[in-house]
Amino acid sequence: MQYGRPVGILGIQVATESLDDIAHAVVEWAEGVGANESTGQAPARYVCATSVHGIVEAAEDPSFAAILNGAAVIAPDGMPLVWMGKALGRKQMSRVYGPDLMARICQRSASRRIRHFFYGAGPGVAEELAANLARRFPGLQVAGTFTPPFRPLTPIELDDVA
Repeated sequence: MQYGRPVGILGIQVATESLDDIAHAVVEWAEGVGANESTGQAPARYVCATSVHGIVEAAEDPSFAAILNGAAVIAPDGMPLVWMGKALGRKQMSRVYGPDLMARICQRSASRRIRHFFYGAGPGVAEELAANLARRFPGLQVAGTFTPPFRPLTPIELDDVA
């Protein structure tokens, strides 16, 4: 389920909305906007920020392309994607740098009942990021952090993370 009016670049649907528009949408989704009226459940969504490197990798790897195109938003985290989007007629398109998007989402959600979980990176990085964002945005709710090992997780580890 793609958000907005993405532009196709090498088969990947890249967002054309602004940083603020995407951050606003993500916070609304986290608050349950768009939930099914009968169940009250909102669909699970994820957001990817990628550069032209990610688009080229996806062109060569259909499983990675499926992961990207399964995202609610693929943010253009690099100017070559913006230039291509503009060449394809999306004149308003601008770069949506991943760290800026994360910060804007945290800023917008700090005063709301939205919890954040930070996953990935090297040992201690997720914890440090969470602490820095919590200091920067008072009221930010951090549900937890996890730094997986640099290898595929075992089924037991996957269950533990879930």
